[in-house]
Amino acid sequence: MDLSLNTDQQAMLDAVGILIQRARARARDAGGAVIEDELQAAGFLDIVDATGSYLDAALIVEAVAREPVALPIAWRAMLAPFLGLGSMRVAPWRAGHEEPTRFGEDVEALLVIDEPNDRLALVQRADCGVRHAGSGWGYPMAWLVPRGAGRAIARSAGGALALWRLGLALELVGCAGGAFAQTVTYVREREQFGKPIGSHQAIKHRLAQLAVDLEGARYLAFQAAYHAPDAELAASAATRATLVGAMVFREAHQMHGAIGYTREFALSGWTTRLRALGKELGGTSAHAIAVTRARFSGAAERGVIQ
Repeated sequence: MDLSLNTDQQAMLDAVGILIQRARARARDAGGAVIEDELQAAGFLDIVDATGSYLDAALIVEAVAREPVALPIAWRAMLAPFLGLGSMRVAPWRAGHEEPTRFGEDVEALLVIDEPNDRLALVQRADCGVRHAGSGWGYPMAWLVPRGAGRAIARSAGGALALWRLGLALELVGCAGGAFAQTVTYVREREQFGKPIGSHQAIKHRLAQLAVDLEGARYLAFQAAYHAPDAELAASAATRATLVGAMVFREAHQMHGAIGYTREFALSGWTTRLRALGKELGGTSAHAIAVTRARFSGAAERGVIQ
């Protein structure tokens, strides 16, 4: 099976890379808003509407997530087109589950996903209870609670949740890829006892294993994007991505030592986000349960599994 990008996909990613470089030039510490503005102006955030391909959107999401900035790239590029919301800033929220929402204080509305009842609703931020949750994990977080039923959206709740999981997997893979690349650079440059620490065989073996695990998670996410919105594949991709994200977090910080935990050092731009992404939607165990439910939905209906 040929897993290489075709000419159009490579050209698209090259153009995204140029836009990100331009965003950096506009602002010394290019924030997510600067990059998002560039992608929006060039039409890359509406790629699903233009081509009908979630795989194209997935390639963009994964590439942008490698940048050490926080922005809701997956929601904007994958979930919004599915819902027909255009550029409206919306955050997804699962009915019956309490967890802080990334970018919760910046969104215009909350997308309430009630999967058991197959219902989607859009609740304006003014109709939500909002409690600040801090930004210590790489994203501006808030606890949001809808206070009204909102406006119903005639789309599948299961499809919306699958795209949320898929986008989460892609952000995890991209973010982990950025942390991995930073770690490779660091061990090549950091010297102990007169030679780079990356020259030691044990470090090489650990990095090689991470590289293999990352590629596996990346292509599983791309396969899920090709078949999107597929609940089982999306949950499988999220399960694998959270596991790999946790491995990259651990190994990257072990190889960097104490400096990797300082906010001034580049690594924190990825690893703080990895922690938040790894817990979203319940984390690894919840994604794995979703795989089982999607695969054996008939058995669940018969009461064989719960």
